[in-house]
Amino acid sequence: MDHNPVQTSKQLLDLSKKERLFEQLVAQVLKDFSRAGAVLHISKDMGGEEVKNAVQKKIGHLYSEQYDTYLSVMYIIDLSERELAQLPNEREGFVAEAVTFLILKREFQKVMLKARYN
Repeated sequence: MDHNPVQTSKQLLDLSKKERLFEQLVAQVLKDFSRAGAVLHISKDMGGEEVKNAVQKKIGHLYSEQYDTYLSVMYIIDLSERELAQLPNEREGFVAEAVTFLILKREFQKVMLKARYN
């Protein structure tokens, strides 16, 4: 992923499919959301856009309605505080979209590392 940096969630999800890691990516996202106590309804049978939209909707909800759980998700996924701090503090939808990309990017890094070293 470092050789060909992705800029959007769509590019990242397409790359996960190309690398045959989409199912593992979905499983990792589900695992980490579950560990934070956040129910997320996604599956490996969904398309990339559906997965992105479901994560984004959940992040928007957690951000506005369950901020403690939102913070738990960020901690468990291990998002960089620096990256989160750089997000513009604008409208909620934009924050959810930007955070969704950061989540998918970090989870893909985890999946890639597991695939390489297992």
